[in-house]
Amino acid sequence: MTSKALGLTFCRAEEKDREALIRLMAKVLRDGDSLHADKYDLQKWMWKYYLLPHAAPQIYLCKEGAAILGYYHCPVYVAQLNGIKKKIAMVQDVGVSEAARGKGVFRKLAEYATEQLLKSDVNMIYTFPNGKSIHTFLKYNGYTKIETFSTFILPVKIENIIAAKINFLNIHRVIGVVSDFFYSSKVPSLQADYKIELKEKLNPEMVDLFLAFNTQFKNALLRDYDYLHWRYEEKPHGTPHFFSATKDGVMVAAAIISIEDLLGSKAAVVLDFAGKSPIDFAQLMAHLRKNCSVYFKEKLGMFYTSTSNTNNELFLKSGFLKIPEKFNPRALHLLGKNVTENEAEVLAAANWNFTLSDWDVL
Repeated sequence: MTSKALGLTFCRAEEKDREALIRLMAKVLRDGDSLHADKYDLQKWMWKYYLLPHAAPQIYLCKEGAAILGYYHCPVYVAQLNGIKKKIAMVQDVGVSEAARGKGVFRKLAEYATEQLLKSDVNMIYTFPNGKSIHTFLKYNGYTKIETFSTFILPVKIENIIAAKINFLNIHRVIGVVSDFFYSSKVPSLQADYKIELKEKLNPEMVDLFLAFNTQFKNALLRDYDYLHWRYEEKPHGTPHFFSATKDGVMVAAAIISIEDLLGSKAAVVLDFAGKSPIDFAQLMAHLRKNCSVYFKEKLGMFYTSTSNTNNELFLKSGFLKIPEKFNPRALHLLGKNVTENEAEVLAAANWNFTLSDWDVL
């Protein structure tokens, strides 16, 4: 289906559009100084959108003749909304060519994409806009802000963080030693009855733990085996670490972690997590922090994550420090719209479990 306005054509993406679309996306990412610009290829794009386990994506384009001026990607996932399985769409990769900027192209494309989504079986649309585009989504696209995620760090060796910024006369070591001494009291003491394991891949017990953890929340993406396998084991260019904590022979906590460069040092980024209790999760993180050189083979500066505020207690009890929003260079703002039923409950932050995995699929 196509529609025309002011000489522009709006349509759903087809196979013949793929090469030109990916070239445009890579250029838009480079123009925006994205760290992922040179890693974006057909394999990554196909994984993000056409290997999704539960539903087909909705990808819309704005064209002028045969040339693609803008794109609007919406992967579709299965979630529990008020405990009932529903399809939800995330507005994810969006952009316009340099020549089309400032001419209302993105606004018209967003309106067309929303119109098409409303005709589909999607029960909610959500997105994580950056600071430059959040105003557009709120004022012109009819979105409601659900929340700003909490961002947490768990320092491992503060010296490694400071050394990335200051390395003069070993002052980073002095500051690091003093800071680590005062911070150590915030981290839970290790309990010997927890067994920590690095798994080679997902197993049924870990998947069951994620599914059980989600039952605490009215709203959350369905973290079944198909989703977790797609998200972590099928992803091109990189494999995360799967950790579990077992007590009395029962898995009680799990975390999926990738190693990234952050603030000039290596950071263990907690993409997804689950725990039977805050104490169980705190023990998993405390053991990983204590023995990070064994588990990760890296000189880590910190653990890092960003998550819905419903998980604040879990991370605060694990010794993480919450970063004030005004000091966060990439605060995650969750917006939602077009909820088909129980809108107030679906748009309430207190009902959601969101993690970095729901946002960071680059």
